[in-house]
Amino acid sequence: MDLSEIRPQNNKILYYCISLYLLRLWGTVRFFIAIVSGNIDSVEISLAQKVLLIMQSIGDSWQGFWNFFVFCLLDDVVRDYICACCRSCCSGSPRIEELEPVLQE
Repeated sequence: MDLSEIRPQNNKILYYCISLYLLRLWGTVRFFIAIVSGNIDSVEISLAQKVLLIMQSIGDSWQGFWNFFVFCLLDDVVRDYICACCRSCCSGSPRIEELEPVLQE
């Protein structure tokens, strides 16, 4: 397979795994801190654990947004289709048949 056949947008997906790893890193760090400190069954948590818990909840929630961002907004074909849908809805003639040529390109 020739590398020139790959769409240029797919180069951005190379960073996708690294970003998902960074989004999920907080829970792993919090887990290992709890194991090392020996208070895995403790009800009380330290300030660092609270901060890591908040970062974990944000990172876990952002995975869906990141999937949307990478696969929809950074892809030209999908972005053009979404823009065409929005334009057709705003113009008052939301016919899907008019949008088919956008996907064929």
